Amino acid sequence: MAKRVVSSLDNINYLPDGILAHILSFLPTKDVVRTSFLSRRWRYLYTLVSNLDLELEPDYDDDYEDTQLDQLMNFVDRVLLFRKRPSILRFRLKCARYDNQFNPSRIDGWIRALMWHRIQEFELDICESDFHLGVLPASLFACETLVVLKLYLDWCYDSLKVPSKVFLPRLKVLHLCAGFSFDGSDQNLFSSCPVLEEMFLDKCALMHPCFEFNIFIPTLKRLTIKSMTITKRTGATQVVINAPSLVYFSYSDSEFQSLVFVGVQSLREAVVDFYFVCGRYNHSELYVAAAVDLLTRIKRIQSLQISTRTLWSLQDHKVPIPLWLNMTHLKIFETYWRANFTCLQYFLARSGCLETLIIEELPEEWVVHLWLVDITCLSFRLKTIEILSFKGEENCMKMVEYFLSTAKVLEKMTIHIKEGEAKQLQITKELLMLPRVSLRSRIIIV
Repeated sequence: MAKRVVSSLDNINYLPDGILAHILSFLPTKDVVRTSFLSRRWRYLYTLVSNLDLELEPDYDDDYEDTQLDQLMNFVDRVLLFRKRPSILRFRLKCARYDNQFNPSRIDGWIRALMWHRIQEFELDICESDFHLGVLPASLFACETLVVLKLYLDWCYDSLKVPSKVFLPRLKVLHLCAGFSFDGSDQNLFSSCPVLEEMFLDKCALMHPCFEFNIFIPTLKRLTIKSMTITKRTGATQVVINAPSLVYFSYSDSEFQSLVFVGVQSLREAVVDFYFVCGRYNHSELYVAAAVDLLTRIKRIQSLQISTRTLWSLQDHKVPIPLWLNMTHLKIFETYWRANFTCLQYFLARSGCLETLIIEELPEEWVVHLWLVDITCLSFRLKTIEILSFKGEENCMKMVEYFLSTAKVLEKMTIHIKEGEAKQLQITKELLMLPRVSLRSRIIIV
């Protein structure tokens, strides 16, 4: 009797719905939906997937874009409608639109439905030129199962307030970007998140009369503050960070704010980017003083990322910067054309324990000025240098030569060359010919 040959597809069809849904959860949502056309067996399996990751990018064809948007919104409606029991763990929606076609009421309904599904991770990312979400459902901030909440609302015209009643007992990650405002009465948000570990605030507004913005979160480990807007200001705003468990802090802003750390003893890593918009401020020394004050408060960290425009501001105003007695890792980012190599040398001279130096890019405009005074970290500590973007211009080659001739204990220099194959070969030959003071040093070309 002939044995029946079963194809691999038939084997998959025999698996229970739960296992098939788990397998599908590892695929992008658009691919999961395509499986509904395989056979009748697969027609509604996509509605059982626990992770929904939806993304709609703008298209130059308005009619096609509107069709895509309608399909996306109808798809979400169907998925939520077909669910007979709570089973959605993660929901992410990213929609980049440049007109007012997105229906906020649909989003409101989705949020309420997802709360019934006992959602664990919720991310909403909408970039639209005239988007009015209105009032966020109170249930979003009273979801006992929510672990991750990320709201990115670029170009949102509303001033969104966090509800007065908040209860997020399991929330560990909170990201608020654009549209949100704080007036000093928002401490309930932090106190109602007893296990919060990561917070990201971008383009949020401090409203009058918020002269002191308190972030008191004992469990917080990572904090990022970017572009905090101060409205109706009648005096300087002070940001008080009371987070004894904080290990990572990132700050990027052009507004003047006084940052005060209370009980922060475990901080190990920081990112600092002070930038000053030309013609916007008449008293740039205030902002330079704020930068120096922040650097002084975090001088015990082990790892620092700092922008070249911050370095340039410090060097240009000839202000003293702290000694970095514990810092072993330094990354220079956000290349600024007005900065120069002296800015970097000035900072290295204050970093006696530095072992690793990463430079995002060596700009052609930087001119090397060789110092006669030895830099301690170059003589005794620096072991690793990495340049993430290198094009081989004359000034850039001189900077590499400077490091190779002064870093006495250097072990490895990694250089990422952003050129074609022929140019990369030429640059590689020139780099390998440069003299090195450290006999143990290796040059790795990527």
